Amino acid sequence: MTGRARFGPGAVETGGTRLGAGALLRKAGDAGAAQAGPHLLVREPGAPERVVALTADCTVGRDPGAFLRLGDPSASRLHLRLRLDEAGASAEDLGSRNGLTVNGGRSRGLRRLRSGDELTVGETMLRFVDPLEGPVPEADRPSSPPPAPHLLLASAGLLLLAALALALG
Repeated sequence: MTGRARFGPGAVETGGTRLGAGALLRKAGDAGAAQAGPHLLVREPGAPERVVALTADCTVGRDPGAFLRLGDPSASRLHLRLRLDEAGASAEDLGSRNGLTVNGGRSRGLRRLRSGDELTVGETMLRFVDPLEGPVPEADRPSSPPPAPHLLLASAGLLLLAALALALG
């Protein structure tokens, strides 16, 4: 198993991968170790926020066997699956009744996650955090929609006229 991390008591094997580094950081043993690797900030209605360290394959839902068990009645028994691999993290709706929302938009199928992404499961908000992922560049963050093409043309025309006026002076 070179280059992969196995999870479980005392079962960490590393090969330089991000997943292995996260496992080693979680295993560090101090009070903040759970926050050192990929984790979720979980906000359920009527409950304090909690931090849940992620493993390679996690299910989320109301089922007692789910890795992250939610008390939210609007969450399905097995609502979604989160996976960590060498390429990063991904989320997949498992056919839940109320669906999965990522950053305010409905998510179907497998979706890659970036640090800071917000997943909504029923009334519960999950924020994915990966401290090993660099900050999201400002240009890649969701922003307002681009201006309409006719506004771009009008702006370009005004700039051209202003440049001509300065040149002819």
